[in-house]
Amino acid sequence: MGRMSRRTTLIATAVVTMATALLVQVSPASAATGIHVSGQAVVESTGKSFMMRGSNQPHDWYPSQTSSSLQSQKSWGANTVRVVLSGGRYTKSSASDVAGVVSTCKSNVTG
Repeated sequence: MGRMSRRTTLIATAVVTMATALLVQVSPASAATGIHVSGQAVVESTGKSFMMRGSNQPHDWYPSQTSSSLQSQKSWGANTVRVVLSGGRYTKSSASDVAGVVSTCKSNVTG
């Protein structure tokens, strides 16, 4: 794996981790509301296992479509999204661009 591929993988992993952190609230099961961790399982407030439903969003390739695509994914019942960013091969995703994507993701959370 080349240096740029590692950097891109690292950035993508960081974004997925950030997005997961927004969705998962770690707290004791007895006091949990919403999605939380119980032992080694991610569960919903009802105690049922959390089933991830989502798709990829190629933000780096089609940035003008990100907002409308995330709205569509929300209407399909998606509860997760993998956002494609770049750190090498294409124009590097800036910190402000990533912050904008995270903000757009937050605005499409159902709840």
